[in-house]
Parts: sequence; C-alpha cells; structure tokens
Amino acid sequence: MKALSLKDLPRSTAIKLFELGYAAGSCRKPEEFQKILKLLLNIIPAEAVVCGYGMLGKDVNVEQLWNSSKLAGIDVKHVESLNWPQSFLQTYLQENIIARDGQSYECIRTQKPQIWIDLYKRDGAPFNPWTKRGLDPKFVEIMHDHRMSLVLRKTQVQPNRLVGDFSLLFDQRKTADRFSQLWDGVVPYLHNALLSAHRAFDGNGKSATPSLSSRQQEVLKWLIEGKSNWEIGRILSISERTVKFHVQILMQKFVVANRSQLVANVLANNGTGN
Repeated sequence: MKALSLKDLPRSTAIKLFELGYAAGSCRKPEEFQKILKLLLNIIPAEAVVCGYGMLGKDVNVEQLWNSSKLAGIDVKHVESLNWPQSFLQTYLQENIIARDGQSYECIRTQKPQIWIDLYKRDGAPFNPWTKRGLDPKFVEIMHDHRMSLVLRKTQVQPNRLVGDFSLLFDQRKTADRFSQLWDGVVPYLHNALLSAHRAFDGNGKSATPSLSSRQQEVLKWLIEGKSNWEIGRILSISERTVKFHVQILMQKFVVANRSQLVANVLANNGTGN
C-alpha cells in the first residue's frame, strides 16, 4: 500500500495535523505533551506510542560508531508513553537493552523510520558490537511476548549529542507502511515538544545551534517560509543548484535527514542559527 504523504491526507486529518504541529510548538509542560500524544493517536491509527530522550556517551562520536566495537552508551533521561506496555518499558530500561538494540543503531544510522519485524528477518542474529547489527535475545523475547513485531521506530540525533527515540505500535502491517512517511515528518515536531516539556536545553534555554554564514541564514529563512529551492534561488538571485548545496550543508550542520526536520529543529530554537 502506498505511503501517505501530506497531499494525500483528507482535509479533516490535515487540520488535525496542523493542530498537532501548533500544540507541539507551544508545548512547555509534561502534561501538555501527554495531550499531544492523545491527539497523535487520533490522527494515526496506532495502538500505542512511546517517546524518550537521552544523551550519547561523552566519548562517543556518532560517525565513528560504525568503525569500532564502542557502544553508543545512551543515558536515558526521560520516557513518555501512551498505552505502551509498562512491563516492556521496565525490562527494556532496567536491563539497559538499548545498549545492544540493533534497531536503535539502525535508526541512528539511517535517520529513517524502521519496522522491527523487517530488522528481525534481516538481522535476527545476536547483536554484534562491531557492526551494530543484530538483536539482543532478551529484546527479541520481550518483543515477542508483547506481540510488538509491528513497531515503527524513528530516531532523532542532535549536534549536542542528545538522542530522541519515537515508536508507534500497529496491529496491521499495511497500516504501518501507510503511515511511515507521515511518521517521518511528525517526529521532528514531537522531538522538540518533548525536549521543551522537560526543559532538555542548555543554560540559555535553547538547544545547541550551529553557527551559520549569512547566506545560510538567508536560505534557512526562506525554507521556514515554505519556499522551494527554485523560489529561493529567484529571491536570492542564485541558481537552484546553489540553493540545494546550501540546504545540504544546513542539514549536515543540524544533523537532520530532510527539510521538515531542519525546519522543526530551527523553529524549536526560535532562531536561525545566529
């Protein structure tokens, strides 16, 4: 089944999605984030949702993870869930399964939504610390015990080493596939709302923001306005190819995988990287 995109959404669903984005942008308290999760499950027909964030180990470089046996060493700071089995979360956190969770590493590696059963079929062998592939036997056990093969998971990594992890539980494969693209676009807003709700920022009240050149700031300004590469090129009197180059640099600096993540990250910081 074809994955849903924004243009495919019914008008009523699109309105709810806009409301979700607004609520995420104004979220400042944990109870407000819980309301966002309820609104989310009214938009996406999933059975449960869980979100959390933590910090990578101090001596861990994401780019070097794939060339050594060093683990990410994620220190989980907070978890929010709605309808997610608490016994699953308790086991997962207490036994530090995230350290040997091949799905977590795959999400960090690709920055794309991943369905658990796909990784299980492809990398069902025990976890290998060198390749960061495979699955911890205890993780496989609790996933099967709770019938959670259709978990759609997405990870968000920030320049300040903060990692957000977001999962939906579905009961049908076709539904998980259908909403994977929409989930990819929604997660950046949930990520920033979760951090705002729990004040996971630096001493200035903002998450870490890379420095940008004046041209990068100009391109970013028009990206936030929803302009295409062609439109930005016309406005700034530069080629579309040059705009695309600047967008790629911006995505690298903010450590995001697409334009929607970039815009969500910047809006959460209330600035353009000055």
